[in-house]
Amino acid sequence: MPPEPPLISCLMVTRGRLVPTQFALDCYRRQTWRNRELVVVCDAADSELPAFIAGLGDPTIRYVNTAHATLGELRNVSVEASRGTFLCQWDDDDLYHSQRLEFQYGELMASGKAAHVLSRWLMWWPEQQRLAISSRRFWEGSMLVHRHALGSYQAVARREDTQVIADMRERGNRIAHSDQPFAYCYIVHGANTYGTGHHKKMFAKASEIFSAEEYAGSLEQFETIFPMRGYREALARLGRGV
Repeated sequence: MPPEPPLISCLMVTRGRLVPTQFALDCYRRQTWRNRELVVVCDAADSELPAFIAGLGDPTIRYVNTAHATLGELRNVSVEASRGTFLCQWDDDDLYHSQRLEFQYGELMASGKAAHVLSRWLMWWPEQQRLAISSRRFWEGSMLVHRHALGSYQAVARREDTQVIADMRERGNRIAHSDQPFAYCYIVHGANTYGTGHHKKMFAKASEIFSAEEYAGSLEQFETIFPMRGYREALARLGRGV
């Protein structure tokens, strides 16, 4: 942690679901990086999130309601509303280690590059009781980037973050990566942007898979890092988890 840490803007776009967004909010509030903000952009007029966020009493979280738009357009709204020197994608349905921002900032600064991503992350499928560590690639959802290097997202419903990284690289920006899979937990919860077929492929390509016998014990260990128990119970109440 530098003596005067720069402002990092965590950018969350959401369709307004309280579950599982409340757990991504919890992970944000646990971050060790002091100088941070969370910009929550939502295009649902009837969302429960504004009241929930107001109840947190956290001045670093700002809620922005906007007209219905594609995922890429919503990400651009979040960038425009942010104030940070650095921007971090903060998806509303995943979970994050409390030192994620601190770790990625340190890796980014050490690299001297424009952005930093994780090369692997933890994957969890509660309904199927599956845990794995992903294949090795640039996981776009984990990006921390210098504001000046980002550019704009395309107005598309999917793969907007993949394309923005491709555009950055085409402009000559280099991307650093680190193998720290326990900084980020990607979750299959039944209402993801991509469907079951996509997630089956992700697990089939995993670099490490926790066996059925290892699942319960591993989950108990990971619950010391991520708020997985509450997440799992909330999904079970919705009929989408075990």
